[in-house]
Amino acid sequence: MPTVVIQHSLRPSDLQSLKKEFPYFSFTNEKTDEMEVFFGTSIKKEELEDFNLLRWIHLPTPSMSQLPVTEIQKRGNILVTFTPSSGMDNHGQWAAACVLSFVKGLYTHIIPLSLPSLTWLELFADGKRARSNAEWAKKLGLKVFGLQKNASFAPFTDRTYDFQSLTDHLPQADIVSLTTDPRAPDIIHLKEELALIKKGAILLLSTSAKRVDWVTLDQMIQDNHFRGVAIDTLELLPLKPHPTLLITPGISLLPAPSEDPAFPHFRHLLRDYLHDNFVDMSPRWEE
Repeated sequence: MPTVVIQHSLRPSDLQSLKKEFPYFSFTNEKTDEMEVFFGTSIKKEELEDFNLLRWIHLPTPSMSQLPVTEIQKRGNILVTFTPSSGMDNHGQWAAACVLSFVKGLYTHIIPLSLPSLTWLELFADGKRARSNAEWAKKLGLKVFGLQKNASFAPFTDRTYDFQSLTDHLPQADIVSLTTDPRAPDIIHLKEELALIKKGAILLLSTSAKRVDWVTLDQMIQDNHFRGVAIDTLELLPLKPHPTLLITPGISLLPAPSEDPAFPHFRHLLRDYLHDNFVDMSPRWEE
């Protein structure tokens, strides 16, 4: 009997409804060598080697930070899907709250800045979470500029530029935001470009670890280069503590407290999985 491991919090009634609708599966909350389906957030690299029967991983939020992505891709026979975040507006609220705390000097007691004089640069303007950031930046009265594949219109931005102009606009921004999803082009990253961010700027990061040079960023933070750096992630980062560094545990992707869309979405996809309707099991990761 195929085993489904559920490590996402469910109500007892939800679990019973799964068992009733899908008697073909065995449900448990403990990882096992017989696991074929996993509904949760975390699988370690060394664990994956033991899960030879694993064919589908479903994430309750759009974050792969606790999965061994490279090893999963090498296996080539594991489908990874996710429940789209219903809290996209949360991301903009997170970004705005971080900016306000740094502007007002809440953590370092430095002289507050005037919000209307600041410019916000969104490095991946056509992402859904980035649009939420831009919307909240406009609510704060800021000038918002964005980068995207083509220099065209993006919601809530005063103007957009193409990716190739990053080095021209990065040094001018007071607030730099890198908010990506896995479909963002590889060209979008902050590695050698970190040196172009002006001293005293605010940096917001909600992106995969591979897109940032953390060694360089850590040195810049310790050298007091930034007014503030906010990072929203579940990944363990090689950064030393500093008064200007704020790390939050993936809160920008959480749905509103009264909602949990992950369970009904998982149940819907389980029906597709049972009948081998893999094409219909979307959204899925494509990189």
